[in-house]
Amino acid sequence: MPTKHLLVRVAIDLGVVLAVVFTAGASIGGYWWIKGGPDRAKRQSEAEEFAREEKSVYLALDSFGDINLQPKNLTLAELKQRFGQPGSALIRPDSSTRLGWACGKKWCALSFVFPERGEIPPDAKPAAIMVSRGSSHEVTIGGVRVGEPVEEAKQYCRSKGFGAETGFHRIAWDKDWSLAWAETNGKLDVLSFVNERVVQTVKAGGGIQSSATVGGEKGTSK
Repeated sequence: MPTKHLLVRVAIDLGVVLAVVFTAGASIGGYWWIKGGPDRAKRQSEAEEFAREEKSVYLALDSFGDINLQPKNLTLAELKQRFGQPGSALIRPDSSTRLGWACGKKWCALSFVFPERGEIPPDAKPAAIMVSRGSSHEVTIGGVRVGEPVEEAKQYCRSKGFGAETGFHRIAWDKDWSLAWAETNGKLDVLSFVNERVVQTVKAGGGIQSSATVGGEKGTSK
């Protein structure tokens, strides 16, 4: 199965999520900037539409209650059992698939990237996990809580014998997974866990062994 470009797709997926959060964090200031620009009525309408979508996405995330997931143990079957059917499914030409829950038109507050294309088997495990801040409940991935101070997340990883910095806002979570984040005022706004072992296998051209049915399906969104 062709998966050579999964590394690029994971990076892009993470970039999209981070961009969304930075946009969301600036939504109040951006709203007033838009009001003062040309074509004020149109810009104000766009800002209000974004605010409504943002609220809808975070209400959907909030409806899941407390979330506590462990990256190493997750499967698609467990995700569906916990969150129901995904609200968004995007199958890309590079054979990676991104499934999302609590979604708006262009982004989801909770996303999982799988290296498989087409029909993903129930026992498939995600290669990347992304969640953004917005729920009034506790959202914890791999022992790291969305909204907690960055230093606490670093200390938690160090307490497990990991935590080495591997890039900008990126540290080792365990021997296979890394943790990346976006922050505001020193607190975690976005968490992203990436299985570096899977990424390196793809980068080396080794491919991913999977029982998934390979097909030519196009991306879908709900």
